[in-house]
Amino acid sequence: MWADAGWRIVCLRVTDDRWDSVGLDAAETIRCNAAEFRSAAAVLGIAEIADLGWATDVLGDVSKVALRERIIHAIRRTQPYAVVTFDPDSAFYEDNLDHRVLAQAVDEAAWCAQFD
Repeated sequence: MWADAGWRIVCLRVTDDRWDSVGLDAAETIRCNAAEFRSAAAVLGIAEIADLGWATDVLGDVSKVALRERIIHAIRRTQPYAVVTFDPDSAFYEDNLDHRVLAQAVDEAAWCAQFD
């Protein structure tokens, strides 16, 4: 595990998971999922979670420039050695549009972040 090897791990949490529950309203789902996410991150040794706060299932409708800009800012702030994300070329194997849009934005942002 990277954390066990001494790496500082930063996780960029892009959406709020507001629809990822059964029997809870959106506000309670957001609260519960954020708490569970932070608990899991602690177990994994993640040092920092940066929340972008977009609603779940809307990344296909947000400005790709705005999304990429926020990711570029995160990359420049944390200066990672490596970036891990979904596969930006997985048009046939990834059903979640948020994952596909995010992967493409991260791919472009990792390249763009090196410029002024």
